[in-house]
Amino acid sequence: MEPDFHQHLAASTVSTTRILLEQMIDDRDAEIRMLEKDLPRAAQLIRTTDPDVVVFGRTSAGLPRRGRAASAAREIYRGSK
Repeated sequence: MEPDFHQHLAASTVSTTRILLEQMIDDRDAEIRMLEKDLPRAAQLIRTTDPDVVVFGRTSAGLPRRGRAASAAREIYRGSK
């Protein structure tokens, strides 16, 4: 995903951070912990770049529950402002 941003937004500054699961297994509890614990920290790191736009991309399949998408979006917004 990052290479696409750099390629298509060459005139812009692109800053990234990553949130990693220790193992890529179907463990919904681990994904929820990642979102609750690591997402706020990632948003704080991105905040230091004074972003105009924040994108949360995932390579694993979907958020654990539909309601988590809205919750993740709010957390990113709060943490990056």
